[in-house]
Amino acid sequence: MANARGSQGDRIDVNRADPDELTVIEGIDVERAQLIVEYRDAHGAFESWDDFENVPGIGPVLREKAERAASIGAGGLDPGESPEEREVDELIAIAELDREAAAAYEVAAAGVPSQEARDRLMQFRGDHLRHVVGIGVLLHARGVSLPEEPGRAETSAMADLAAAAVEMGTKAALLAMIGNERLTNGTYEAALLVVTDEDARAVLRRNLADEQRHLKWLQDNRDRGFEITLQPDAAP
Repeated sequence: MANARGSQGDRIDVNRADPDELTVIEGIDVERAQLIVEYRDAHGAFESWDDFENVPGIGPVLREKAERAASIGAGGLDPGESPEEREVDELIAIAELDREAAAAYEVAAAGVPSQEARDRLMQFRGDHLRHVVGIGVLLHARGVSLPEEPGRAETSAMADLAAAAVEMGTKAALLAMIGNERLTNGTYEAALLVVTDEDARAVLRRNLADEQRHLKWLQDNRDRGFEITLQPDAAP
């Protein structure tokens, strides 16, 4: 099969990718990748992400991950869109994802009883907000302003999931954050296949190192029994 990436190092094209290439998308295992190919062979090329979601085993969550890491079409660029414009779109999308991740960490931190866990989650929140600022600087240098979007709990799907998870305890909250970090890690990795500007790539690589650090801590501590510590004003 032809290479499923464009000549500019573009995203994987779900209309051309083979099963091995499709497994690069977060959440797409070998079985789901094979179902994607079989559905595509039976029904023809995907014309939209709605079509993609019709594949057995692909729901809204996997569709969202695929939209961030892959493309539909032969080249991955919209008609008339230049590589520079695509890079701007990619940077905006990453900044918006970082905003959502920050909102989710804020919700998770507020819901866990351990002070140590709260402090760590708020530290990760700060990293995501710092990423937004850094990407905003890159966009400003290109004459583009980052769209105004608060990324607060009431506007973030990630935060909604975090709110549901914290009701089930600290471990569930950490597992929800692991899912978020896998998404952000995958999105940064995909962006580095698209973005060619060296200054932007340096920022993305630094941010990805943070994301990898977040994910490692969450995975290392998800089964840990955190000691519950009370805030001073909660003491009897």
